[in-house]
Amino acid sequence: MSLFLSRLGVLAITGVAVLSLAAGCSIPNPFQNLTTQKAPVAVGILKHDPAVKAEGFGKVNRMVAGNGEEVSDGLANSQIAKLIQVNGDKWIAFSWNSGLFQTENGGRLWKRQYLFSTKDKTGDEYNKAVSDSNGFVYGDVAFANNNQDVYIGGQSGDKFGKIYKSNDAGATFKEAFSDVNSGSRVRRLVVDANRPATVYAVQDNQMLYSRDSGNTWSRWINLQGKVIQMGVFSDKRTYAFTDSSRLYIFTDRSGATPEFSEISLKVKGGSFFSSGAERIEQSQKDAGDFLVISNNTLWVSRGGYDKEFEQLVLPTVGSSVNILTATLDPKLGADRIIVSVNNKLFESNNRGQSWKTASNLGLESEVGSIGVIAIDRDKTDVIYLGLVR
Repeated sequence: MSLFLSRLGVLAITGVAVLSLAAGCSIPNPFQNLTTQKAPVAVGILKHDPAVKAEGFGKVNRMVAGNGEEVSDGLANSQIAKLIQVNGDKWIAFSWNSGLFQTENGGRLWKRQYLFSTKDKTGDEYNKAVSDSNGFVYGDVAFANNNQDVYIGGQSGDKFGKIYKSNDAGATFKEAFSDVNSGSRVRRLVVDANRPATVYAVQDNQMLYSRDSGNTWSRWINLQGKVIQMGVFSDKRTYAFTDSSRLYIFTDRSGATPEFSEISLKVKGGSFFSSGAERIEQSQKDAGDFLVISNNTLWVSRGGYDKEFEQLVLPTVGSSVNILTATLDPKLGADRIIVSVNNKLFESNNRGQSWKTASNLGLESEVGSIGVIAIDRDKTDVIYLGLVR
């Protein structure tokens, strides 16, 4: 299943942090300046499928627009922050600058789900609806258990923090929350897996929650550090992860406010992480295995996130290391790790004890940084890459 990595060449990319499919992660700082790229690069989604192409990755950016027209490279300007496998060849892609996309056929054709409806609109009306969707600065997306309820947070064109909700799997959206003060933004969202009517959000650095599926919201607490990731673990516990390497576990019971517990992640030797973390991912194979990226280093833990993390040694040359993204195999867990560091992909099949290097994307044009590595959980030799600038 790892043959493709041993046959690939060098990958030209620049740095950014990541998102994990398994842990429901988010790329840190989704509101960074997205327009300061020196040279044009191709973004969107790449796919490696050995049934189609033995080596390298190919673009899977073909899109059908809301007016029914197909665009061969419609995702070429979309910076991908999340890739979520619903089932089989059905995937959802979430973009910083253009929102939500869905494919039913493994990326051969994507359909955009507009935040502002384009239904029954033509001409200027259609263009205005598309423009409004493009004007929204997307921060995060979250799904309820039934995948019909979709929440999107971010910042409107007039700089108000907002949350929009869909009850029909993203076909239509309506406003669910808006701040009264300009300059705010909603950065993170997650739905409680045990009580899907409970939704948590981060407005700048303040926690919000709703207990009625987003109809009303309450302000809550400020966690220590900036919340860089929210998600749900395999035991259905909802979590928030901060750049101070603190993990918060939320519990919603009957009462005035939800409850939470806090843990600071520890490294081998018993000390805490000395610098900020970028993401955490739980193994889908073994719920006790966790992977963490912190300060351009890669760590794994056996037995749970409350155990000590051990640093993995990557075969890099020189002192400058920039880890872009990493993920665990959905079937093999930590026995197969893929990480993007500096200008190469690395793969380990023995919990990070040794590594293969990879690379050639099979593309003529320069590509953007890899924001997401997503492995198909049914066909683990199929890999998707979400690109950002």
